[in-house]
Amino acid sequence: MIADTGEGFDQADAERIFDRFHRGKGAGDRRFGLGLALLREVVTSHHGTIAATGHPDRGARFTVRLPTTRSSTGPGDASLVKRLLGRSAAR
Repeated sequence: MIADTGEGFDQADAERIFDRFHRGKGAGDRRFGLGLALLREVVTSHHGTIAATGHPDRGARFTVRLPTTRSSTGPGDASLVKRLLGRSAAR
């Protein structure tokens, strides 16, 4: 779990914050909206989950859960990179 006391977010946006190029209110031009989208790709490629809870002006909490056993059917690093690059090119 990772928590902070920063800007937070409205809980109604909890799923959208993982969308590519989504920037929360007040993000301005200094953010691109890619970090959480990439994090979700990495976590799910390892058969894990990520959840977020937040409150405006009171911070956010992110919980990442990864399986403890290694899957023989999971994608390797090269596969993940190809998926990420392919999606970027398609948009």
